[in-house]
Amino acid sequence: MTEAHARVERALDQVFSSVAPPRPFEVGAFCRDLGAARGHPIELMPLSQVLGGRVAPFDGLLVSAFDADYVFYDDTTSALHQQNTILHEIGHLVLEHRSIGDSGQPRLPMLRLLFPHFNEARREELLGKALCRAGFQDIQEREAESFATQFSARLLDAEGGRVLGRKAKRLPPHEAQVIDRLAQGLGPGQQ
Repeated sequence: MTEAHARVERALDQVFSSVAPPRPFEVGAFCRDLGAARGHPIELMPLSQVLGGRVAPFDGLLVSAFDADYVFYDDTTSALHQQNTILHEIGHLVLEHRSIGDSGQPRLPMLRLLFPHFNEARREELLGKALCRAGFQDIQEREAESFATQFSARLLDAEGGRVLGRKAKRLPPHEAQVIDRLAQGLGPGQQ
């Protein structure tokens, strides 16, 4: 097990021991409960409302501010994609990721748009706390995506195979065999 995988597993264990996910699972209720348990509210911010109908330039964004943690997400996608995006951003939060390097500079115009009531100094301060779901090139993005995926897998197990209130479909045996052969062909660490 890699160190990154172990970090994600520890974070998941901590989250699941401190907050029981609602049944059936509803991501908004879960975020409210997690925020209460952490003593810092988590506010879900649908981008279609924030951007006034403009197309979202990213899937998700986490901004940790003094009053709350804000999770911005593209609410024009499927419910499953929205949930995964929100859980990805929650992964950044519980894994205590921080923005690094100069990669934050392109986000300043986005923060101006999302927080017009903040002065420029306050937005500059938020840059170091803003993490945007735009790719998986660095370890933090891979950890956050792993958190979201493993969180959903744990929910699936706890719900007896149900995802978003629907029973998960089992693959026919011949299709499952194809998937198994493909996974074996890729080998460990490349899946």
